[in-house]
Amino acid sequence: LPILWVWRPPGPDSATIPVLYFLHGYPGEARDCFSAGMAALLDQRLRAGYPPFVVACPDGNGAAHSDTEWANAANGTDQVMSRVTGADIAAVEGAHRRPAALRVIAGFSMGGYGAMNTAMQNPGLFGTVVSISGYFVTNDLSDMFGGLPAVLARNDPSTHPAAARGMHVILEEDADDQLNLVRGQAAWMAGLLTAAGVPAVLLI
Repeated sequence: LPILWVWRPPGPDSATIPVLYFLHGYPGEARDCFSAGMAALLDQRLRAGYPPFVVACPDGNGAAHSDTEWANAANGTDQVMSRVTGADIAAVEGAHRRPAALRVIAGFSMGGYGAMNTAMQNPGLFGTVVSISGYFVTNDLSDMFGGLPAVLARNDPSTHPAAARGMHVILEEDADDQLNLVRGQAAWMAGLLTAAGVPAVLLI
């Protein structure tokens, strides 16, 4: 079964506390950030006076596809995006549903792609999207999209940058990144977004 790792600040939950949904890369799993010591860092920041927020790390692995791209499979098997936007948000927020302005989706590599793709396909759900070393074209190594032109186009953020209107977009990329799939993607997507009237913060 899919796993969801969550860090919460002390005290009762509230719809006024922001939630960050962080999507791991490939290969990866939900616990990756926690294995890297994120909980201790968040505890430290909270003690230092940073405002409280919730961090949720979903599982992006599928049963039928090894590389899900955080998407929904065209053949109806792995519905990862729908799980994130449906069951995962419901499990994290419960009766305290956040407004879009207090809901952030972010991710690294495949997760950066997944964050942008998910936010664009679900307008009004996330107020901020953050892509760290992500890419903005389809990279369907496990045939999630079945080679279907309409499905490929829907899952290609670069083809419809205007879908990000109304969101705060932050694109980060290491200037020395050697991965062909990632190198130059942040600046390229920032240009597409700007041309579509979507301000984007570019961090290189």
